[in-house]
Amino acid sequence: MEMITMADNSNTTKFPRSEGAKLSPIGSAFSGFLGTTWPLIRAERDLSGFCGLGWDPAVDAWIRDAERAHDVTLGTLKEVIAKPVSQEGDSLLRMAARIWIRVMQSGDPAEVADLYHFIVAKQHLFRAERRDAVGNAVNRLLEGSLMRLQIYIKIISRPGPDEDWAVVSGTDISPDEPNASIAEAELEPIS
Repeated sequence: MEMITMADNSNTTKFPRSEGAKLSPIGSAFSGFLGTTWPLIRAERDLSGFCGLGWDPAVDAWIRDAERAHDVTLGTLKEVIAKPVSQEGDSLLRMAARIWIRVMQSGDPAEVADLYHFIVAKQHLFRAERRDAVGNAVNRLLEGSLMRLQIYIKIISRPGPDEDWAVVSGTDISPDEPNASIAEAELEPIS
């Protein structure tokens, strides 16, 4: 009895392996930078709202972690900017790196707010025009960077612990308008 194998019924021609996206030196450095952003965001989140009153020595470790994460991230951003532009999309990665540096080094909340509004309003500008593997890889790097930058800005822009988050100007509610307790009462079964 003759045995039929898969090779008898299907194509066994080996096709050349796809090379995929070959990132430029800037793209590779930018990818490394993205790896530093989550530790930075976590460290800033841990310290957000800390005012320094009632000092606890355990907070020193948090501050050191935040400073270390900040320095590592700034160092990788400077590496990105120092690399030569060699392919389309590199200038966009450099622009994103420069915006990150401005946000991280700024002491002016208005400047940070302006940069935040710029990246939110102009996200369409942060897209490589290439429609190949490299262009897609650059676009993923840019999207990841801008998303993380928005998170970072929101954390560092939070009000201090003595500011009231519950009071927002211009949000007066009329006593006649439905509120949460009315909605909850409507959902409760009548017994």
